[in-house]
Amino acid sequence: MAAYKAVKEDHMPVDRAAVTFGVPKQTLRDRVLNKVNLRAKWGKDSLFTLDKEEQLVNHLESLAQVGYVVNRAKVNVLAIELAVKLGRRNSDDKLSNFWYYAFLKRWDHRLKVIKPRALSSTPAAAMTQENIDDYYSDLNAVLEKYNLKSKPHLIYNLDETGIQLRPVITKISTSKIISVTFPNTGTIAIVACVNAAGTALPPYYVFEGKHSETNDNFMNNATAGSAYTMSDSGCVNSEVFMKYLNEHFLKFVQRGSSDNTEPILLIYDGHSSHVSLDVVQWAKEHHLILFVLPPHSPHALQPLDIACFGPFKTAFHRECKLYMEKETLTKGRIITKYKIAELSGKAYLESMTPVTIQEGFRKAGISPFDANMSLLRELIQKKTCNTEISSMTMQKQR
Repeated sequence: MAAYKAVKEDHMPVDRAAVTFGVPKQTLRDRVLNKVNLRAKWGKDSLFTLDKEEQLVNHLESLAQVGYVVNRAKVNVLAIELAVKLGRRNSDDKLSNFWYYAFLKRWDHRLKVIKPRALSSTPAAAMTQENIDDYYSDLNAVLEKYNLKSKPHLIYNLDETGIQLRPVITKISTSKIISVTFPNTGTIAIVACVNAAGTALPPYYVFEGKHSETNDNFMNNATAGSAYTMSDSGCVNSEVFMKYLNEHFLKFVQRGSSDNTEPILLIYDGHSSHVSLDVVQWAKEHHLILFVLPPHSPHALQPLDIACFGPFKTAFHRECKLYMEKETLTKGRIITKYKIAELSGKAYLESMTPVTIQEGFRKAGISPFDANMSLLRELIQKKTCNTEISSMTMQKQR
């Protein structure tokens, strides 16, 4: 309140008052202009202080700027993450609708609720021509703003895929039938990242297990530069993603110069683990431009999905087969988690080639930039064409 009084009563400039009293400029300006509901209660029973709640609002606005669609459930997830970080909630707590609507009311001058249009359950049908045009228009604006069209080494695509071992392989010999079984290892996540110049960062593995546990034997004979971590579910969560960015991405990313402030564009999907407040703040500090793909579109707009993951899965299963065939038929082999990095690493090197990666960026229309190269655009055009043909056929039959 001291800063507010200094501005209202002593006529101190907002910027100077914000610096003098150590409060956010925008918050003070909103209070002075009566844009904040001053009757709202921020006391000991409140989830956040006003400053911390504004931090969440700023984060939501940042997500909107990169095309991330935020609904009530995602707002609650992000709020819980912040509350856990501040020690105000446990991770398994849920926020009530009362908090959500009160939060929107307090910040209705900056947050607007828009009723979404119904989306088809079919990914290709869920994306309209208008959505694709908006995506490429935004992408083009970012590429031009940061002068990245001639810098493919600064345009990255990141995604994760899962390796799920096949349960049984049966071999038939002249004397007997032999079944080779895999232990129940679940799905092991691999985070891959490539740039438009054709460079692939080493694979990053996520094994199921306690985060505090480590077992470096998982990396036996792994591809150079490979690394791993553990998560309770074996999936990439916010904590794992931040660890990946800090310890893996930052180590291998190429800026092509000694200037660490040169902007890097990172194109990726909008999974909730990828857009936490910590991630967005980290990206700003490291001059990383986050660009989120539209919903239901990664299969057709993302270079890794278009060109790389298919050949990688094929090569991986071939490596598994070759590994087992090296043993005699009478004994057989078992593939465990300790062989995953070795076998998948060989497949990774084979599939993540410069030619394949560059082809993925080309087909996605990212580099060289060409909005008409979109695979999803082709699918929609084919769908429209087929609809027109069907309509003409029906008219002729009549």
